[in-house]
Amino acid sequence: MISKERIKLLDKQLRTPDKAWIQNQLAGMFPALPAEELEKFIEIGFEKTAKYLVDEDFPVRDFIALMIVAATDFDEYPPARAQLLREDIDPNLSVQLICELLTPAEWQEAKTFGTRASDRDQEDYVQKNIYGILYAAPVS
Repeated sequence: MISKERIKLLDKQLRTPDKAWIQNQLAGMFPALPAEELEKFIEIGFEKTAKYLVDEDFPVRDFIALMIVAATDFDEYPPARAQLLREDIDPNLSVQLICELLTPAEWQEAKTFGTRASDRDQEDYVQKNIYGILYAAPVS
């Protein structure tokens, strides 16, 4: 019989996000973003998602995509942070809820929380791409 602790440890090992896959996905989503800038977003994103216990490939990818289109520290924006810290849902679901629950006005405010990607200066870019992130098809 396997203990619950051992099962949790095995589950955590299996749920380690695949950095190469995420990098490939994001490069396909943001082809104009320089590779070194993308790498920086990925490094910071992996640190942040680990802090929030987000550990599945798609939610980690989407979290980093939100960093790119909104702001590096969008997670410090109180409404976004409230979703990420919820204890009544799986942390991986919290990323999708941020996309669904924050209003366009809130995303505009969240843009002030840190830097954005260098090619994301258009005002309407954020809201157009939140929907795209939420329903993004995997990049081949």
